Amino acid sequence: MNDDLSSEWKEWFRINGTKLLLFARTQTNIEADAQDILQDAMLRLLKSYGSGENDKWEPPPLPLAYTALRHAAIDLARKNTRRTRREQNSDYLVSAHDPAGDWFGTSTLEEKEKSSALKQAIGQLPGNFRDVLVLKIWGDLTFSQIASTLEIPANTAASRYRYALEALRKILKPNSL
Repeated sequence: MNDDLSSEWKEWFRINGTKLLLFARTQTNIEADAQDILQDAMLRLLKSYGSGENDKWEPPPLPLAYTALRHAAIDLARKNTRRTRREQNSDYLVSAHDPAGDWFGTSTLEEKEKSSALKQAIGQLPGNFRDVLVLKIWGDLTFSQIASTLEIPANTAASRYRYALEALRKILKPNSL
């Protein structure tokens, strides 16, 4: 890997890494899995997208990175499903927990409580609503880019976003953050 590649990659990842990791967290239940799929997706992108003209590597478009993350999460889920079946057949059980990630950059106890309530509410959303919400708010993607990433029509992405916001209002209204 030449120095230009390394510096361009580092800058692109410095700008987008946090957004990508947040999306990866929505795709998995375990922080370590989120980090693994992020690494896997980035390596896949580097291998497939990195061989351009004159061996000049240009960072991939952000929606492509989100799509690669989604595909890596699907691959991981399939692998985990197969492993779980094998473990159940051998009477071996594995328990895992989800270390809380700080999605909102909170510092005070009150902010952390609100953050926790909102994170739990987002976790209660159907997966298709949650994906659109996270990509829109934390991923800074347009509905067109979200549609491309999730392989759905743009109008569907927009309506899922509206439905996600409505559902969050209903979930959080009794708690009134």
